[in-house]
Amino acid sequence: MKDFISHKKVKVRRVLRFYDGETIRVELMDGSQVNVRFLLVDTPELYHPVKGSQPFARAAQAFTKRILINSEEIRISRDQEIWDHHGRLLAYVYCDGKLIQENLVESGYARVYHTKNKDKKKIKRLYDLQEKAKKRRKNIWKFCHYVGFDGFHPEAVGRNRAIGMVRRLMKVNKLFESLKSSS
Repeated sequence: MKDFISHKKVKVRRVLRFYDGETIRVELMDGSQVNVRFLLVDTPELYHPVKGSQPFARAAQAFTKRILINSEEIRISRDQEIWDHHGRLLAYVYCDGKLIQENLVESGYARVYHTKNKDKKKIKRLYDLQEKAKKRRKNIWKFCHYVGFDGFHPEAVGRNRAIGMVRRLMKVNKLFESLKSSS
């Protein structure tokens, strides 16, 4: 833990638990255990106190789990902030040398989220990946208004599905009317 505090990359012995797409519990090489919150990203919550399990939360968790389980080496490092208000260690998580936060954002399972972090190069890279995921409407970007500045809005997914159903019904009605008038 001392190496982590002094800005060094620390090797993780193993991942003990996957809470959601951006929070895990790990055992470090010195035997200590700690909850780790991935810096710079936010994924839908599995256990939100008000909204419950949000859309794409389970998929984001599975995506993170798959990457971490299949990694030969996992290392964590820090930025300016060390702990969040829940007592979780804030870290960049590297799987076989690649930043997992980039994978999450690029795949559309996370939005960029940062506060006092100073690594402008990482922040810019993540925003670029987020723009690409948005344009491709990947996962959390599939539904308009699901991702907001203040988090995720499950009600937007239901509203978007309802709008889609209405549009499909309108097309069917239009087709039906055109067939009816041509006979």
